[in-house]
Amino acid sequence: ILVYVFTQLTILANRVATETCTNANVQMLDGTVAIHRLRLVRGGDAPLAWRRIYVFDYTEDGFARKRGFVVLTGDDIDTVGLGPRAA
Repeated sequence: ILVYVFTQLTILANRVATETCTNANVQMLDGTVAIHRLRLVRGGDAPLAWRRIYVFDYTEDGFARKRGFVVLTGDDIDTVGLGPRAA
C-alpha cells in the first residue's frame, strides 16, 4: 500500500511540475519528476508526515537546462518553483 501512495504522490508532483512549466511558458524536459529527498517531519495536523522534494529539469530557450522543484508534505503541495529566470 505504501508503494501505491508514493506512486500517486509522484504522479501529483509530475502533474504540478507540468502545469507550472506550461503556465511559465517553458518546456519541461524528460517528462517526469525525480525524488530528490524524502524525510519525516512534524506535520501541521499529523504528528509526523513525509516530506518529499521532487526535482525536474526545464528549458526556456531549448539549450540551457535549469532545475525546478516540487515540495510535498504528506499529500499537500507546499512549494513549487523554477530556478532563476533570464532577464
